[in-house]
Amino acid sequence: MEEETEGIRRFIEALSTLRHDLLNDFTVISGGLSAYTMTKNERLLENATKATQRAIERLKKTKDTELFLSLGGKML
Repeated sequence: MEEETEGIRRFIEALSTLRHDLLNDFTVISGGLSAYTMTKNERLLENATKATQRAIERLKKTKDTELFLSLGGKML
């Protein structure tokens, strides 16, 4: 039972970190695109593109986190 509780705690921590990181990326994307439409500053568009790529990579890595947690937090 204690192992299950620890697994749930780790899952919540991982999910919280992912949510925080994705929210940061989407804030950069949204703000950058809004500012770009007003200024046409290419750097803002580049930053939004990089943040989009980071968010995509973070979501792809959730597969690794899922596997890690499904194994009870143990490395293969």
